[in-house]
Amino acid sequence: MPHTTTKNLRTKRPDTRPNEKQRRKLSRKIEESKTIQDIRVTRKRKFERKERVVTSEPQLNQSTLTEDDKVLRALKKKMRKIDNLISRQKAGETLDEQQLESIESLDDVVAQMNTYLNSLKS
Repeated sequence: MPHTTTKNLRTKRPDTRPNEKQRRKLSRKIEESKTIQDIRVTRKRKFERKERVVTSEPQLNQSTLTEDDKVLRALKKKMRKIDNLISRQKAGETLDEQQLESIESLDDVVAQMNTYLNSLKS
């Protein structure tokens, strides 16, 4: 529905911006005028390459977790994995030797987590 008071469609924009049909036509024209050199991916020659600027700013993608957080996260991940294996075993699924060994190591992981948490508290 038009947004005018007369309810008539405005076919042209007052600020002369291209409408969707004009934009499609223009992009189609540009695509058709491209040559194979424009489309083909080519490597830059060595002398055309620019040297990268090295900054002293820290990279944004580096982890902000401390070593304590990383160790704790790894232990929690082991616990989740073992819990998942136990639930699969209770559901009747047969597990291989490595999975059974990891289930047997549950006590060791719990002990590691307890000692690590106690060391963090003190």
